[in-house]
Order: sequence, then structure tokens, then C-alpha cells
Amino acid sequence: GLHCITLPVNGFDNTAVEAEIAACQTVKSEYRKQVIMGSMDPEPIMKEYAAKLKAAGIDKIIEEAQKQYDEFLANKNKQ
Repeated sequence: GLHCITLPVNGFDNTAVEAEIAACQTVKSEYRKQVIMGSMDPEPIMKEYAAKLKAAGIDKIIEEAQKQYDEFLANKNKQ
């Protein structure tokens, strides 16, 4: 989901998306308390959070992770 910014893939090369990861981590920190504490109506907060993650480059991170995973699978299947 949108809350998952930490990439669980061992060996993920974040070089191509370092700036986007940093930007998304900043957004995550900004919204963490609001989301976890439930201090506000969650629906508008989550929409705003999602929009800010998109603006910070989360889609590029997801695409890069998917690309690397696909390459990993292709190489694994060759063995």
C-alpha cells in the first residue's frame, strides 16, 4: 500500500530512485503521526498523503522495484 515505502527486496539497487525514496520518506514522516494517532478524519488525510507520495515519486520507485524483480525472476528462470 501507500504506507509501505521500505523496500523488502534484498539486493534492491536504489541508485536510480534515491531522490524519490528520500522525498517519500519525508512525506511519510510528515503524515505518520496524523495517520497513526487518528487525530483527524482519515479519508481526506489518506487522499492528501497518497497525492503527496505520487508527487514525491512513489510510482517511479514502484516501477524500478518491479523492473528489478522482473529481471531477478528472468535470471533465476535461466538457471
